Amino acid sequence: VEAARFRLRRLDHQPDYNRVWKDAEGPEADVARQVLARMVARGLFAVVDVHNNTGVNPHYACVPRRDPVSLALARRFSRPVVHVVRPDTVLAAAFAPHATAVILEAGRPGEQLGVDHVDAYLEELLALEELPPAPEEPIDLFHTVASVRVREEVHFGFTEPLGPRDERTLHLLQEFEHFNFQELPAGTLFGHVAPGAPFPLRVTDDFDREVGERYFRVDGEDLRLARAVVPAMFSPDARIIRQDVLCYLMERVEP
Repeated sequence: VEAARFRLRRLDHQPDYNRVWKDAEGPEADVARQVLARMVARGLFAVVDVHNNTGVNPHYACVPRRDPVSLALARRFSRPVVHVVRPDTVLAAAFAPHATAVILEAGRPGEQLGVDHVDAYLEELLALEELPPAPEEPIDLFHTVASVRVREEVHFGFTEPLGPRDERTLHLLQEFEHFNFQELPAGTLFGHVAPGAPFPLRVTDDFDREVGERYFRVDGEDLRLARAVVPAMFSPDARIIRQDVLCYLMERVEP
Protein backbone atom coordinates (compact mmCIF):
# COMPACT_ATOMS: atom_id res chain seq x y z
CA VAL A 1 0.00 0.00 0.00
CA GLU A 2 2.82 2.38 0.84
CA ALA A 3 4.46 1.78 -2.55
CA ALA A 4 1.16 1.89 -4.45
CA ARG A 5 0.61 5.41 -3.15
CA PHE A 6 3.57 6.39 -5.36
CA ARG A 7 2.45 4.11 -8.24
CA LEU A 8 5.41 1.79 -7.60
CA ARG A 9 5.71 -1.97 -7.26
CA ARG A 10 7.75 -1.55 -4.09
CA LEU A 11 9.90 1.01 -2.35
CA ASP A 12 13.65 0.45 -2.22
CA HIS A 13 13.60 -0.71 1.42
CA GLN A 14 10.71 -3.15 0.90
CA PRO A 15 10.72 -6.78 -0.23
CA ASP A 16 9.01 -7.76 -3.46
CA TYR A 17 5.74 -9.47 -2.51
CA ASN A 18 6.11 -11.66 -5.59
CA ARG A 19 9.42 -13.04 -4.29
CA VAL A 20 8.53 -13.99 -0.70
CA TRP A 21 6.82 -17.35 -1.30
CA LYS A 22 9.95 -19.52 -1.08
CA ASP A 23 13.32 -19.32 0.70
CA ALA A 24 12.57 -15.82 2.06
CA GLU A 25 12.91 -14.34 5.54
CA GLY A 26 11.15 -11.51 7.33
CA PRO A 27 7.59 -10.69 8.40
CA GLU A 28 6.22 -10.75 4.82
CA ALA A 29 7.65 -14.23 4.24
CA ASP A 30 6.10 -15.39 7.52
CA VAL A 31 2.70 -14.12 6.37
CA ALA A 32 3.15 -15.85 2.99
CA ARG A 33 3.82 -19.18 4.72
CA GLN A 34 0.72 -18.72 6.89
CA VAL A 35 -1.44 -17.88 3.86
CA LEU A 36 -0.18 -20.92 1.96
CA ALA A 37 -0.79 -23.29 4.89
CA ARG A 38 -4.24 -21.90 5.65
CA MET A 39 -5.47 -22.00 2.04
CA VAL A 40 -4.12 -25.50 1.39
CA ALA A 41 -5.89 -26.70 4.55
CA ARG A 42 -9.19 -25.23 3.32
CA GLY A 43 -8.97 -26.98 -0.04
CA LEU A 44 -8.37 -25.29 -3.38
CA PHE A 45 -10.30 -25.23 -6.66
CA ALA A 46 -7.79 -23.11 -8.57
CA VAL A 47 -5.25 -20.38 -7.83
CA VAL A 48 -5.25 -17.18 -9.90
CA ASP A 49 -2.41 -14.71 -9.35
CA VAL A 50 -3.37 -11.37 -10.94
CA HIS A 51 -0.63 -9.04 -12.16
CA ASN A 52 -0.01 -5.83 -14.00
CA ASN A 53 3.30 -5.39 -15.79
CA THR A 54 5.43 -2.71 -17.38
CA GLY A 55 6.15 -2.05 -21.02
CA VAL A 56 3.95 -2.81 -24.02
CA ASN A 57 2.77 -6.43 -23.76
CA PRO A 58 -0.37 -8.25 -24.83
CA HIS A 59 -2.52 -9.72 -22.09
CA TYR A 60 -1.18 -13.20 -21.43
CA ALA A 61 -1.18 -15.98 -18.87
CA CYS A 62 1.70 -17.86 -17.25
CA VAL A 63 1.73 -21.38 -15.82
CA PRO A 64 4.29 -22.93 -13.45
CA ARG A 65 3.28 -26.41 -14.68
CA ARG A 66 2.77 -27.44 -18.31
CA ASP A 67 -0.04 -29.94 -17.81
CA PRO A 68 -3.29 -29.90 -19.86
CA VAL A 69 -5.49 -28.54 -17.04
CA SER A 70 -3.11 -25.65 -16.31
CA LEU A 71 -2.91 -24.82 -20.02
CA ALA A 72 -6.70 -24.96 -20.30
CA LEU A 73 -7.17 -22.55 -17.40
CA ALA A 74 -4.58 -20.20 -18.88
CA ARG A 75 -6.09 -20.38 -22.38
CA ARG A 76 -9.41 -19.13 -21.01
CA PHE A 77 -7.60 -15.84 -20.37
CA SER A 78 -5.46 -15.48 -23.49
CA ARG A 79 -4.08 -17.26 -26.53
CA PRO A 80 -0.44 -16.48 -25.54
CA VAL A 81 0.59 -18.66 -22.59
CA VAL A 82 4.07 -18.74 -21.04
CA HIS A 83 5.52 -21.68 -19.12
CA VAL A 84 7.63 -20.11 -16.37
CA VAL A 85 10.04 -22.09 -14.19
CA ARG A 86 12.03 -19.18 -12.72
CA PRO A 87 11.62 -17.25 -10.56
CA ASP A 88 10.13 -20.02 -8.44
CA THR A 89 9.52 -17.68 -5.49
CA VAL A 90 6.20 -16.42 -6.88
CA LEU A 91 2.76 -17.14 -5.42
CA ALA A 92 1.63 -19.39 -8.27
CA ALA A 93 4.74 -21.58 -7.98
CA ALA A 94 4.20 -21.99 -4.24
CA PHE A 95 0.59 -23.11 -4.77
CA ALA A 96 1.22 -25.24 -7.89
CA PRO A 97 1.96 -28.50 -5.95
CA HIS A 98 -1.47 -28.16 -4.30
CA ALA A 99 -3.76 -26.89 -7.09
CA THR A 100 -3.93 -25.75 -10.69
CA ALA A 101 -2.37 -22.28 -10.69
CA VAL A 102 -2.11 -19.52 -13.28
CA ILE A 103 -0.69 -16.01 -13.42
CA LEU A 104 -2.62 -13.38 -15.36
CA GLU A 105 -0.60 -10.54 -16.89
CA ALA A 106 -3.23 -7.91 -17.59
CA GLY A 107 -1.29 -4.99 -19.05
CA ARG A 108 -0.08 -1.85 -17.37
CA PRO A 109 -1.55 -0.39 -14.16
CA GLY A 110 -4.52 1.90 -14.68
CA GLU A 111 -5.67 0.41 -17.99
CA GLN A 112 -9.40 -0.29 -17.75
CA LEU A 113 -9.18 -2.94 -20.46
CA GLY A 114 -7.04 -5.07 -18.17
CA VAL A 115 -9.39 -4.60 -15.23
CA ASP A 116 -12.40 -5.60 -17.32
CA HIS A 117 -10.58 -8.61 -18.80
CA VAL A 118 -9.62 -9.98 -15.39
CA ASP A 119 -13.08 -9.28 -13.98
CA ALA A 120 -14.78 -11.22 -16.78
CA TYR A 121 -12.28 -14.09 -16.41
CA LEU A 122 -12.88 -14.43 -12.67
CA GLU A 123 -16.66 -14.33 -13.13
CA GLU A 124 -16.39 -17.13 -15.68
CA LEU A 125 -14.10 -19.17 -13.42
CA LEU A 126 -16.40 -18.79 -10.42
CA ALA A 127 -19.24 -20.27 -12.47
CA LEU A 128 -17.33 -23.48 -13.29
CA GLU A 129 -18.15 -26.69 -11.45
CA GLU A 130 -14.93 -28.33 -12.61
CA LEU A 131 -11.83 -27.28 -14.48
CA PRO A 132 -11.59 -28.08 -18.19
CA PRO A 133 -9.36 -31.10 -18.88
CA ALA A 134 -7.49 -29.51 -21.81
CA PRO A 135 -7.46 -26.31 -23.88
CA GLU A 136 -10.50 -26.03 -26.13
CA GLU A 137 -8.96 -23.46 -28.52
CA PRO A 138 -5.58 -22.99 -30.25
CA ILE A 139 -2.78 -21.85 -27.97
CA ASP A 140 0.51 -20.01 -28.52
CA LEU A 141 2.80 -21.57 -25.94
CA PHE A 142 6.18 -20.13 -24.98
CA HIS A 143 8.83 -21.15 -22.47
CA THR A 144 11.03 -18.62 -20.71
CA VAL A 145 14.64 -19.53 -21.46
CA ALA A 146 16.52 -16.60 -19.94
CA SER A 147 16.19 -13.67 -17.56
CA VAL A 148 18.05 -10.53 -18.65
CA ARG A 149 19.33 -8.02 -16.09
CA VAL A 150 21.59 -4.99 -16.35
CA ARG A 151 24.67 -5.52 -14.18
CA GLU A 152 24.60 -3.37 -11.05
CA GLU A 153 27.76 -1.46 -11.91
CA VAL A 154 26.60 -0.55 -15.43
CA HIS A 155 25.43 3.02 -16.14
CA PHE A 156 22.64 2.68 -18.71
CA GLY A 157 19.96 4.65 -20.47
CA PHE A 158 17.75 4.63 -23.56
CA THR A 159 18.24 5.97 -27.04
CA GLU A 160 16.93 5.80 -30.60
CA PRO A 161 18.73 3.42 -33.03
CA LEU A 162 20.74 6.26 -34.61
CA GLY A 163 20.30 8.82 -31.85
CA PRO A 164 23.06 10.65 -29.93
CA ARG A 165 24.83 8.85 -27.11
CA ASP A 166 26.50 10.09 -23.95
CA GLU A 167 29.04 8.67 -21.52
CA ARG A 168 26.82 5.84 -20.32
CA THR A 169 28.10 2.27 -20.72
CA LEU A 170 24.91 0.84 -22.20
CA HIS A 171 22.33 2.48 -24.45
CA LEU A 172 19.20 0.38 -24.86
CA LEU A 173 16.75 0.94 -27.70
CA GLN A 174 13.67 2.80 -26.45
CA GLU A 175 11.54 1.16 -29.16
CA PHE A 176 12.36 -2.38 -28.03
CA GLU A 177 9.31 -2.58 -25.76
CA HIS A 178 7.17 -2.68 -28.90
CA PHE A 179 8.90 -5.98 -29.84
CA ASN A 180 7.53 -7.85 -26.82
CA PHE A 181 6.00 -11.17 -27.90
CA GLN A 182 7.38 -10.82 -31.42
CA GLU A 183 9.68 -13.50 -32.82
CA LEU A 184 12.96 -11.69 -33.52
CA PRO A 185 15.73 -13.14 -35.70
CA ALA A 186 19.39 -13.46 -34.77
CA GLY A 187 21.21 -10.21 -35.41
CA THR A 188 18.39 -7.92 -34.19
CA LEU A 189 19.85 -4.74 -32.69
CA PHE A 190 19.27 -4.59 -28.91
CA GLY A 191 21.40 -1.61 -27.92
CA HIS A 192 24.87 -0.06 -27.96
CA VAL A 193 27.85 -0.69 -25.68
CA ALA A 194 30.63 1.83 -24.99
CA PRO A 195 33.94 0.94 -26.68
CA GLY A 196 36.08 -1.34 -24.52
CA ALA A 197 33.36 -1.86 -21.90
CA PRO A 198 32.78 -5.36 -20.50
CA PHE A 199 29.58 -7.23 -21.35
CA PRO A 200 26.88 -5.18 -19.56
CA LEU A 201 24.16 -7.77 -19.01
CA ARG A 202 23.63 -10.70 -16.68
CA VAL A 203 21.68 -13.37 -18.56
CA THR A 204 20.68 -16.49 -16.64
CA ASP A 205 18.73 -19.64 -17.49
CA ASP A 206 16.32 -21.71 -15.37
CA PHE A 207 19.23 -23.10 -13.37
CA ASP A 208 20.74 -19.64 -12.72
CA ARG A 209 23.62 -20.35 -15.10
CA GLU A 210 25.18 -17.47 -17.02
CA VAL A 211 24.15 -17.82 -20.68
CA GLY A 212 24.83 -14.33 -22.07
CA GLU A 213 26.98 -15.57 -24.95
CA ARG A 214 24.20 -17.90 -26.06
CA TYR A 215 21.70 -15.07 -26.58
CA PHE A 216 23.76 -11.91 -27.25
CA ARG A 217 26.81 -10.83 -29.18
CA VAL A 218 28.68 -7.53 -29.43
CA ASP A 219 29.59 -6.34 -32.94
CA GLY A 220 31.79 -3.28 -32.49
CA GLU A 221 29.52 -1.07 -30.38
CA ASP A 222 26.31 -2.86 -31.35
CA LEU A 223 24.67 -5.26 -28.92
CA ARG A 224 22.69 -7.80 -30.96
CA LEU A 225 20.70 -10.97 -30.45
CA ALA A 226 22.83 -14.04 -31.12
CA ARG A 227 19.87 -16.30 -31.85
CA ALA A 228 16.17 -16.05 -32.61
CA VAL A 229 14.08 -15.38 -29.48
CA VAL A 230 10.81 -13.82 -28.33
CA PRO A 231 11.23 -11.05 -25.73
CA ALA A 232 8.66 -10.35 -23.02
CA MET A 233 8.21 -7.64 -20.41
CA PHE A 234 10.95 -5.42 -21.81
CA SER A 235 10.41 -2.15 -19.96
CA PRO A 236 11.87 1.35 -20.44
CA ASP A 237 11.41 2.06 -16.72
CA ALA A 238 14.90 2.26 -15.21
CA ARG A 239 13.66 1.76 -11.66
CA ILE A 240 11.76 -1.40 -12.55
CA ILE A 241 14.84 -2.68 -14.39
CA ARG A 242 16.99 -2.15 -11.30
CA GLN A 243 14.45 -3.77 -8.98
CA ASP A 244 13.61 -6.75 -11.15
CA VAL A 245 14.65 -7.55 -14.74
CA LEU A 246 15.20 -5.79 -18.06
CA CYS A 247 13.23 -8.48 -19.87
CA TYR A 248 12.73 -12.19 -20.35
CA LEU A 249 13.65 -14.18 -23.45
CA MET A 250 11.33 -16.93 -24.64
CA GLU A 251 11.12 -19.63 -27.26
CA ARG A 252 7.99 -21.09 -28.80
CA VAL A 253 7.18 -24.69 -27.85
CA GLU A 254 4.51 -27.17 -28.83
CA PRO A 255 1.60 -27.37 -26.35
